[in-house]
Amino acid sequence: MLLNGATGCATGGRRAVIALCLVLFSIVVVLLRPSPAKAQAQQDPQALAAQSIRRLDLQTELLRQPEPEAFKLNLPPETLWIAVIVGVIVLLYAFRDMIPALRALWSGGWVEYHGPVYDVPAMRMEPSPPAPIPIICGGHSAPALRRAAALCDGWVAAGAYQPDQAREYLAALAEERRRAGRQDEPFSIYLSLWARPDADLYRSFEEEHGVTDVLCAPAMMAKVDPADPPEAQLRARVDASARFADEILAKMR
Repeated sequence: MLLNGATGCATGGRRAVIALCLVLFSIVVVLLRPSPAKAQAQQDPQALAAQSIRRLDLQTELLRQPEPEAFKLNLPPETLWIAVIVGVIVLLYAFRDMIPALRALWSGGWVEYHGPVYDVPAMRMEPSPPAPIPIICGGHSAPALRRAAALCDGWVAAGAYQPDQAREYLAALAEERRRAGRQDEPFSIYLSLWARPDADLYRSFEEEHGVTDVLCAPAMMAKVDPADPPEAQLRARVDASARFADEILAKMR
């Protein structure tokens, strides 16, 4: 529940909205209700026939009129791409301001936020989170890494990378964190590798690049015959997950 101004403002605002909806509904009912004269005319056969003739004359007159020229806006194809690019830039700019705005609103108590995009007057949100909510951003482009390093509490891989490719992205992420002065702050890294499961490989990324979590899906790598019954396919995937726990997870503890 969001409160603005005073504690009872939310309830009063809800009542005002309900009252406004009822008023609008009453106005619509009155406007749509036919008048007595119109209702009587609809029941008179002669009046219905005269009304049909008038409608037919009007339609005939409209058909005789020349069609208006269609409005055409001749723009080069590049204009659409320019509009898309500008829209994406605006969204990303708003996204950068959204993260500190959310942190302010989640901090508890009466808060306000005034940023370049979002402007929130004094308000409070109840119930507020008992602890800070981590914000994890993804993407491996230069702006995405810069945004995660400067504004977020962690970074998640945007796909499964080859080990060498993952090292390049993690080195760039570490450099951006250093530039932002956050190299010593807690930071989560969720990595997915396009490689056979290997405990030593995972541990090397933990020690050299600070990877905190590795995203794995051993059940997806199980050899399953689509022609087998669902019970057999499920058993194969469960067995693959169990082997992963015994061969990989046990060595990581």
